[in-house]
Amino acid sequence: MSTGIDDDDREDEEAKLEEGAPRGNGRKNPAIVPADDDTGMVAVTGGDDGATATAAGAAAGAAPARGLARGLSSLSSHGTGGNRRDALQRGQRNSTRGRGGGGGGGGGGGGQDRGVMEVWNFERLARTPLLAAAFEDYSKRALCHESVLFLSEVSRYQSDDYATSARPSSESSCPTQFGTFCYITDTFIKGGSPEEVNISDADKKAILDVYHKGEESFGGVNEEDRRMIFSPAYLEVKSMLEANLLRRFLNTDRFKSVRMQRENVQAMMDSPPMLPAGVGAV
Repeated sequence: MSTGIDDDDREDEEAKLEEGAPRGNGRKNPAIVPADDDTGMVAVTGGDDGATATAAGAAAGAAPARGLARGLSSLSSHGTGGNRRDALQRGQRNSTRGRGGGGGGGGGGGGQDRGVMEVWNFERLARTPLLAAAFEDYSKRALCHESVLFLSEVSRYQSDDYATSARPSSESSCPTQFGTFCYITDTFIKGGSPEEVNISDADKKAILDVYHKGEESFGGVNEEDRRMIFSPAYLEVKSMLEANLLRRFLNTDRFKSVRMQRENVQAMMDSPPMLPAGVGAV
């Protein structure tokens, strides 16, 4: 039974419908370009980052709807039920694929949020040798090296890593807790010391009181109090360092470069070994 549309007309109408369908992920969004830094984020062009990214996603979602509307308008004038249903189903499938592509483009925002949430403090930096060395060099140029040295020495002291004997005149050359306590106090705490750090008068007095009482009195203090005697001063110096010098360091090209180098090395270590050509895995 004739439907009123010959084969050539049907093919023309289907071609028009397909022509209006979206290309999905095949089309690149010109509003989003790769970022220059090493965080893996995407940089969004335009005056308002959020507005531009949202506009790009909306345009990707609107294209399938326009293509579907053109196809339905073209077919409605012929009154062909079966062909219209087939065309509608094809248009809906294409529309779904187009929306999926738009969602993928919006996923870049999640990566940006993860990058922003990354937290670095002095302890984490100190556990990363490449970054620790870069930060120490940066602190020297910023004339804040004494703060980094103090935090490093106190960290070792609190971990029972002693580097200095009790006194230079002592017969024993074995590193002791009291000897390292005196070394840190002489170097960083006493007024006029070569690497004096900026701490409160109360914290300084508490340390010097123990220092002046001598080794015998020091030994009478319980073990935990001896180990944590520098803790208030440590937290004070650490807080100032992280709020100023460390924050500036995290925005330098040196930090970004060293971090990228570290991540590349880690990726190589995590990747499976390459087998020679023609050799299969056992």
